[in-house]
Amino acid sequence: MKIYLKESAVLSVLVLALCLSQTAYAGDFKKGGAHNKGMTERQEEKMDNLMSGLDLTQAQKEQIARRRDAQNEKRKGLMEKLRASRKELKEKLEKYDSEKSGIYKTVGEINEIQGTLLEQRVEDILSIKEILTPLQFKELNEKMNKRRDKAQKTKKGRNGGRSYNGQRGFKGKRF
Repeated sequence: MKIYLKESAVLSVLVLALCLSQTAYAGDFKKGGAHNKGMTERQEEKMDNLMSGLDLTQAQKEQIARRRDAQNEKRKGLMEKLRASRKELKEKLEKYDSEKSGIYKTVGEINEIQGTLLEQRVEDILSIKEILTPLQFKELNEKMNKRRDKAQKTKKGRNGGRSYNGQRGFKGKRF
């Protein structure tokens, strides 16, 4: 009985932590005044910086802008659904008498939305490949990798090399 309670408590804490971390990730957007109403000026600036130096034609710039606007509309709706589902899951987990089937149904909805967001991200990359030349796409990837590496170094420097839970490594049993 003790082991079952311990496992249930651990599972609940992990799912709750996952939900809370993902909502924090969503961020607060300035345009429109609410979450995910559009790209912030900073995000647009980052995108422009990535695209600068690629020698894009005016037609390519227009295609990318149209694609970005269309994808942002799709993403906006999905993020609103995801946020609502995560809130629902959080509320169900906080209730003592919640049914497992209802909880797992909500988890399934969240997984489905996240899968759709991943598919959309892949579509974004494939559509960019259709717009850019091979050389432009290679340069874009190099810029993105440099930016990602820089962000990883910055993130590692902020927490002193520790993982998110504050531990440097894992020794022995956790629970």
